[in-house]
Amino acid sequence: MSIGKNILLKNFQLYLVAFFPVATVLGPFLTELVIFLSVILFLVRILFIKNFIYFKNRYVIIFFLINLYFILNSIFIASDTYLSFESSLFFFRFGLFSLVVWNTFDEFKRFPQSILIILILILSILIVDSFYQFLSGYNFLGYKYDNIRLGSIFKDEYVLGSFIWKFEILLLILYIYIFGNNKKYDFILIIFLIPLNTLVLLSGERTSFFCMLLASLLIILLTKRLSKIKMYSFIIFSIAFLFIIIFSPSIKHRMISYTLEQTGLLEGKINFFTEIHQKHYSSAFKMFKNNPIFGVGPKMFRVECKNEKYKVKGACATHPHNFYIQLLSETGIIGFIFLFSSFIITSFYYFKTLFKWIIIDNINKEVAITSTILIYVYIWPIIPHMSFFNNWINGLPFFIIGIVLHIQNNKNYI
Repeated sequence: MSIGKNILLKNFQLYLVAFFPVATVLGPFLTELVIFLSVILFLVRILFIKNFIYFKNRYVIIFFLINLYFILNSIFIASDTYLSFESSLFFFRFGLFSLVVWNTFDEFKRFPQSILIILILILSILIVDSFYQFLSGYNFLGYKYDNIRLGSIFKDEYVLGSFIWKFEILLLILYIYIFGNNKKYDFILIIFLIPLNTLVLLSGERTSFFCMLLASLLIILLTKRLSKIKMYSFIIFSIAFLFIIIFSPSIKHRMISYTLEQTGLLEGKINFFTEIHQKHYSSAFKMFKNNPIFGVGPKMFRVECKNEKYKVKGACATHPHNFYIQLLSETGIIGFIFLFSSFIITSFYYFKTLFKWIIIDNINKEVAITSTILIYVYIWPIIPHMSFFNNWINGLPFFIIGIVLHIQNNKNYI
């Protein structure tokens, strides 16, 4: 391959990764396409220039070992190998996508600015469209608001809150990465964060609302540069929250009353989130108890929940709606340890930082810790999740991992 072709492929990789935030909003197909094409381009270029430094990393080695375990589990454990392969065989693409992002940050110094502009445009569109839907009953595409959950351009997927809290953290990461200690645009950012936080509440997505609150608390406690920005915006949002709860009975019912009903607290019993979730988990734990080491195989919950050994009335679904319980039931204790150890190690680091009151005064370190906050909240154990192997939701966290790898391999990261 000529140098000219390598430059062409490199630029194409840049455009694909820059398009990634847009693709995630537009749906799973485009998200998958962007990940797939960018990974292919990256591998072709790496083989051409013979620069394998991106593979000489602990994260890469551990990730690909666990991916190998998933594949072997599908072959030897799953009752339907081909169906199981849909989750396990190409799961490594997410790890490679992290390397693509790392490489793109390394090679294109203006790339963060481009992503920040794209992100601001996406979030601005979501703000305008969502508030219009909330106030008028319809968004600009004609999708109706049911007065319970705000969908905006996602229609009835109800992932608006999930996208906004994650994109908000990415926005903060890019802001601090680009501007460092320059406070020129801090006030504008504070104002911009308020409607974003409000939309997570209006979306009616209780898990996303909890994630936003937890991420905000961690940013305030663990960072220096972003702490005041997040604290000021959060104080103003808290006032807006009180007004919405008082003057919007439907939001109050969804976020407070309905939550108490579903958890069973009003009836003197406790469900793990909701009665339906409780049934998913009961069936999943039966699978784990019968197959504690290896589980029943990736993507096999949807099949095995119909098995008399694991059957719980009303429990069958595509997955058990919790990463940790899904990994216990489908990949056993081995797969579970992979995720749980990541959570415990990060928790230990946060507690160490908090209780020793270590001030993060290095901008690169602050970018890294803010990035890990998104991943940490994303894998928080005691919340409902989508499928662990879902391509639509996994793209953004692995994008963030790419930023962490770039920062930690930067000579200015001390």
